[in-house]
Amino acid sequence: MTQLIPLASFVFFYLNYDIIVATQSLALTTLVIYLAELYQGQQKKMTEHANTWFLILMCGLTLFKKDPVFLAWKATVMYCLIPIMVSGYRLYTKQSIIQKLVSNIPLHTHNYPWIKADITVSFLSSMLALTNITIYYQFGEDNWLKFKAFAFLFIFAMMVGLAYHLQQYIVEDNEHNPA
Repeated sequence: MTQLIPLASFVFFYLNYDIIVATQSLALTTLVIYLAELYQGQQKKMTEHANTWFLILMCGLTLFKKDPVFLAWKATVMYCLIPIMVSGYRLYTKQSIIQKLVSNIPLHTHNYPWIKADITVSFLSSMLALTNITIYYQFGEDNWLKFKAFAFLFIFAMMVGLAYHLQQYIVEDNEHNPA
């Protein structure tokens, strides 16, 4: 739940000030929450550490550049990296990155077409990248920022849809380990 505080802070400061102040608040609240959780002794996975520092790095680049074009391209590049990571992980490990991400959930997946999930996520991310930069150049910064809000909702809906789809493959403990 604490992950929503930086996002809420960003939205508040963007609506009341501008994108630069909002980015400062996002970086600051993310860092404060991260340090508070470490101080409280909460154990974090390496990916959580990496995600936090990557977000702070991207905010720092935004604050350093202070260029709206950089903002639009940064998001576009991020969306383009997803298909590269998905396919690169598959080539390197011969396994789906999505399958790896949900590996702690008992799924009955011997017949699951993981490649379809990879292709779907890659395709939707590519479309977000194309749409992102097109909206920025065709409709301006204000409309692009509104699109970004809806893009986050779209990504959330995409993840909920994938989770709902994978739910049908969850194996109950008694089915997985027959007595």
